[in-house]
Amino acid sequence: MKFRKLNGGDAEDLLVLFKQLTKKEVILDIDGLLADPNYHNVVVESGGKIIGFGSISIYRAAVQGIIGAIHDIVVDGDYWGRGLGKEIMKRLILKAESRRVKSINLTSNPKRAAARKMYLSLGFEIKDTGYFEKKLD
Repeated sequence: MKFRKLNGGDAEDLLVLFKQLTKKEVILDIDGLLADPNYHNVVVESGGKIIGFGSISIYRAAVQGIIGAIHDIVVDGDYWGRGLGKEIMKRLILKAESRRVKSINLTSNPKRAAARKMYLSLGFEIKDTGYFEKKLD
């Protein structure tokens, strides 16, 4: 297995993987992701196919300072239980540390028990934040 960064030719495999995560079709702006200097990612490849992915966006907030937001941690179901999700997370955390991030945030559906257990094992804490979201077109 090979760990690397996202590249422009990854869109098709990544869309298949995201469908496992979201259970719906995803519109992917891969060029926008690649052009954003505050967006970092880890791709796991096996046999020329993407089998895992995760990303972190790093930005500055007025009160909190430099923070990171982790998104889209996914491992192909055929590869679960091999520690790939944890390795993706460790690599994203290292990137955050190298950028002097003060804290990292993420959300995880309560139905994803294994993922939540992994996040706790990496030192994340569940917060009662009353997370809100407003969709914009």
